[in-house]
Amino acid sequence: MASVPASVLAINGGSSSIKFAVHRAGTLPTLSLSGTLDRIGRSGTTLSWRAKEGASVEGHTEVPDDTPAPRLLIDWQDAREEFADVSAVGHRVVHGMAHTEPIRVTPDVVDQLRRATSYAPDHLPLEIALIEAFRERHPHLPLLIHRLTYRRTNHHNLHVRGYKEEGTTTTPFDMVVLNDLDRFHLVADVIDRVPALGPRAAYAQQAIRDKLIEHQQYIARHGEDMPEIRNWRWSLGTAAQSARRPSGSRRRKRS
Repeated sequence: MASVPASVLAINGGSSSIKFAVHRAGTLPTLSLSGTLDRIGRSGTTLSWRAKEGASVEGHTEVPDDTPAPRLLIDWQDAREEFADVSAVGHRVVHGMAHTEPIRVTPDVVDQLRRATSYAPDHLPLEIALIEAFRERHPHLPLLIHRLTYRRTNHHNLHVRGYKEEGTTTTPFDMVVLNDLDRFHLVADVIDRVPALGPRAAYAQQAIRDKLIEHQQYIARHGEDMPEIRNWRWSLGTAAQSARRPSGSRRRKRS
């Protein structure tokens, strides 16, 4: 299957409208979808768009007035083919405080925008709502993986794990724990999702919870990962022996 170039979604929220455009990445970015959600907060809210599917295709529809604009827009975009390969969202805000260059949105940046709302009360509330709606609906990496597997054979058995931008000044293993990517969370997730394991794995689940508590207490006290984590090494010899062992064979029990 040929790879599809990643796309960037640009969002420009105003006091009563949201303009958007999807640009496919390349040496020269190409526009694949653009549109406007107009008359937000008033009667007669409409969504208009133009898609480049070979020849340009235009559309126009009235939408419910009582549906929150960010949710309405994201629901509509999620159903569009052009949005399937979007890997980043760029938000234009009317008041960037001291920031004069593009920056990555973080909780601290959102807090700064909230504090600046009094300088642009007609625009910033909607722009903040858009930022939070996109971050809540489409966390960075899991979104991309979901798009690659959605509606494929057996996709209901695929469960996503990815970096969620959790963790700052902490230990290496705790960064993994905070993003649910560690060995303990992965095993616990398998137990939760395989019905036959539930009753038989109750002790394993409790052991996992205890180990995670022990981990948190240890790094809080010592500022580094536990020795069993910090000093662990992959045993290549054991791995090679396991790989060479014929399928179904068992080790002989020593007398």
